[in-house]
Amino acid sequence: MIIINYATIVWVFLVGVISGWWWWWKKQRKVVIILKSSSSRDEKVKMMKVMIKGGGEIPRGNQGWPFIGETLDFIACGYSSRPLSFMEKRKSLYGKVFKSHLLGIPVIVSTDGEVNKVVLQNNGSTFVPYYPKSITELLGNSSILQMNGGLQRRVHGIIGSFLKSPQLKVRITREIECIILDFMDTWKLHSASTSNKKPLIYIQEETKNIAFQVLISTLMGIGPGEELEFLKREFREFIKGLICLPIKLPGTRLYRSLKAKERLLRMVRSIVEEKKQKMEKLDHDHHTKSGPTHLDAIDVLLAGADDHQSPSDHEIQRLPVDFISGNIVEMMIPGEDSVPMLMTLAVKFLGDSRRALDHLLILSAVSDQSIIQRFETMHERHVSLDWPCARLSGTYAYVALWGEVTGLSFVTLALSIPNTFYKNLPVTSSVPFIWPTLEIELLSMEENLELKSKKVSTGEDYAWTDYMALTFTQNVISETLRLGNIINAVWRKALKDVEIKGHLIPEGWCVLASFTSVHMDEQNYDDPCKFDPWRWQNKEGRLLNSSSTTFTPFGGGHRLCPGMEMARLEVSIFLHHFVTRFRWEAEEDYVVTFPTVKMKRKLPVTVTPLSTCPL
Repeated sequence: MIIINYATIVWVFLVGVISGWWWWWKKQRKVVIILKSSSSRDEKVKMMKVMIKGGGEIPRGNQGWPFIGETLDFIACGYSSRPLSFMEKRKSLYGKVFKSHLLGIPVIVSTDGEVNKVVLQNNGSTFVPYYPKSITELLGNSSILQMNGGLQRRVHGIIGSFLKSPQLKVRITREIECIILDFMDTWKLHSASTSNKKPLIYIQEETKNIAFQVLISTLMGIGPGEELEFLKREFREFIKGLICLPIKLPGTRLYRSLKAKERLLRMVRSIVEEKKQKMEKLDHDHHTKSGPTHLDAIDVLLAGADDHQSPSDHEIQRLPVDFISGNIVEMMIPGEDSVPMLMTLAVKFLGDSRRALDHLLILSAVSDQSIIQRFETMHERHVSLDWPCARLSGTYAYVALWGEVTGLSFVTLALSIPNTFYKNLPVTSSVPFIWPTLEIELLSMEENLELKSKKVSTGEDYAWTDYMALTFTQNVISETLRLGNIINAVWRKALKDVEIKGHLIPEGWCVLASFTSVHMDEQNYDDPCKFDPWRWQNKEGRLLNSSSTTFTPFGGGHRLCPGMEMARLEVSIFLHHFVTRFRWEAEEDYVVTFPTVKMKRKLPVTVTPLSTCPL
């Protein structure tokens, strides 16, 4: 006989009702971010509206193995020649937004530009930055990379205003030039080696040294010397621990990196203290009535105000010395890693284009044997030609020689090659498809040689606006950013249940917003795997403004990289002087994308000075 305990039944019923009510209430409180489009006469503007609403499901996907999830596959793809294969495979199965389990946590992966934009623009209120434990251990709780709210916006505004200021660009342009030219003079000496085999120059290492020296000058006002070498040595020991096992036992990678950070902080703190004392002395002597002179990032952080704050505000809200010191160290990370990789990849992509040109057989494109014989005769004596550009080696020499034979100018002939040389080729020939790589080199050299010739003839110094006005060079930088994907993704953690475009992101889950997938999406870019600088301008040659949803190499929202303009300026200066001083041949190398983007062999090249081509 079954004895029914009515009290137990009532208790179970009440628990069920309360649980159901709680679940329903949580469901109704989900934050939903809906993208709406409002059209105007000229354009459609994407608008975001936040409302309280239910609905939405967790995206489809695969959680993988227990504990490790899909981490091993994710990492393996980063080391392979097809780093996008992890994303592409799941995108084809589940759509542009899918769930996974990476690095020990449940993740919603987004390869949708509109979803990424919402995630980036709702930083702090709905999403917060997420980093692996080793990074949080190294950076600490007061890191600008982890902080949110008013303080983050204030510091970001101070640094952003400083790095964008024309006053800084005027001063730093000359410093960048001097640093770059010192390094290039060293490369020129190496190339003059009398041995049969020229010494290799590792572009990735050289550009890191260049960028670090520029960075330290911008942040702290320190030039070459013992202090710079100490900072470089300790910083590189520190940065090795950003991605490692989060174990702090003596002898481990994380432990050594933490010790290096302590040594870095002692030096940076002493520099900040010294600058603070000088600033206080100036304040005491009333020498700041005409306005302080901010020479570096420490100066502006000590002043503590951006362009939108009044003097009374920043007198009260001075930032602590320890806070400034810690964040100066952290500001070295993106500048020391991202800018040199942008320089390196630009050299690689341009070099790859030129290697393709070396296979271009111009002579096979014409049928006039008498002209071919004349060309071959002139080729034998091309070194002694009076025309400077004809003395260049490789493809440029061939085009220049052909110009002398046909009577056409160098650039005119080169730009008419598709019609002049290829019209008699069979349809199956692959030669015409190599042509655009030649035009990339010619246009890049043409505008840079024109600028350099102008400066040499007038004796004028370069202005920062000269470099930024090199249109095709800016196209090359934009295309390198898109194809190189130096910042390939960002991680954010949801503070509450969020729904974006019908996809539910549960509270506590992370979002991996993939920039690479958006940049390499055929729906956003034609032939996305091709290095094509012309995609950044229209038929009239004007620069195009990329949509903020399809081109995000510097992030977005409140955490948009404050140094993006400075990065473009520095790379523009480097490329200008590199392509007008050297030809180079790179050895075989390839890009690795995990844990960060880098060249497997540091891009070894041999360089040949263009000393035989006076400008």
